[in-house]
Amino acid sequence: VMTNDEWNDQNKTHNEVTGVSLERTKLDVLNDVYSFTLGGPFWPDHAWFFGAYEMSDVTGANQTTAISGENFSQVTENRFWAGKVTGQITPSQMLQARGNSSPTSGFIVNYGNPANLAAYTGQDQTSQVYAGQWTGVFGSRVTAEAGYNWNGPGLDDEDSFIDVYPRMTSPITDGAPHFSLANSFYYNGAFFDGFVKRPRQGATGAVSYFADLGGNSHNFKAGVDWQELKSSSLFSFQNDQLYIDQSFDHVTGTFVPFQRRDYIVNPSASEGTIWAGYLRDKFEVGDRLFFELGVRYEHQTGEDDISRSTVDADTISPRISGNYDLLGNGRTLLVGTYGRFYQFITQGFSDSFAQNVQKGVYDNFQWMEKYGDPEFLYHAAAARLWGLMAMRLASAEVVPLRF
Repeated sequence: VMTNDEWNDQNKTHNEVTGVSLERTKLDVLNDVYSFTLGGPFWPDHAWFFGAYEMSDVTGANQTTAISGENFSQVTENRFWAGKVTGQITPSQMLQARGNSSPTSGFIVNYGNPANLAAYTGQDQTSQVYAGQWTGVFGSRVTAEAGYNWNGPGLDDEDSFIDVYPRMTSPITDGAPHFSLANSFYYNGAFFDGFVKRPRQGATGAVSYFADLGGNSHNFKAGVDWQELKSSSLFSFQNDQLYIDQSFDHVTGTFVPFQRRDYIVNPSASEGTIWAGYLRDKFEVGDRLFFELGVRYEHQTGEDDISRSTVDADTISPRISGNYDLLGNGRTLLVGTYGRFYQFITQGFSDSFAQNVQKGVYDNFQWMEKYGDPEFLYHAAAARLWGLMAMRLASAEVVPLRF
């Protein structure tokens, strides 16, 4: 309805490397999206609710694999929801709770350099947010607030923010991926099998006091913030193995073997904490001049996956601003601000010190002059021994194998 078919005409080109035609079956599908909302009071003048839900199954455009020329299209499932409940528990106190979730599953992802459809990966991802907030007024001079929030993949520890898995399993070598030295493409199995989880929770609290000092009104505020961050990941190959071949034929399922890596898989998890406190005073000097003076202190710590300290930092940040009402009518203001702002160190910094290196610890086997099972060559703590591999390749006598 919104496009002209000529803008989406058939692809008449070919892959410049393999010569495979890039002609594809054109996508002709209607992706429906269903949305629902409902809200209102369920205890008049005291409690209200609101909820929303959206669902869709989205079929993507047709794609073609680089070497094998296979056509495919992903279908992603979206199941989104959001909700909020607000309650006036007393005339001067209010509570609010809210949450939302946005899971999407069914992605087909090009990790590595996949040559055929069996080397592509499936991926699901989700994010959930839950929060609660309380506000209160105490007399004519004091207000207070407190809140808690949780952000992450899911409340269940089994949930992942990003979950990557083999989209399909080939019978060749139990679906383990093969890397061809002939063209630097991956065949047969998923390049990525694992997960990423990065939940975060935090709490805040603050008290405000209103006072008249020296004939000027002041709004003093003091508060604290706390955040706890975690990051865990597991990256592996399908079947926890990787074959390195001199060549791989996706049509016949035969390959000329060189080495096989059997990976030792351990998840990695780091943690971090941020504490902060602040003081602020908003006040007026006369009828036209207004100031805000404040200071914020933050302390951040972090640990890697074997509890070694990676971050231990303190910052002090001033906050100064002023407003002058030029005409005395509140419409023309001269504003000046000064502050020093720090961005906290991301948890990926601690991840980089991980002892459990992902895809970095393996037993290496090599096919030598005798055919059959490969011989154990070495145990690697990181993938850095390509020089030895090259020397072995020069003397190795190998034959095509079929599984």
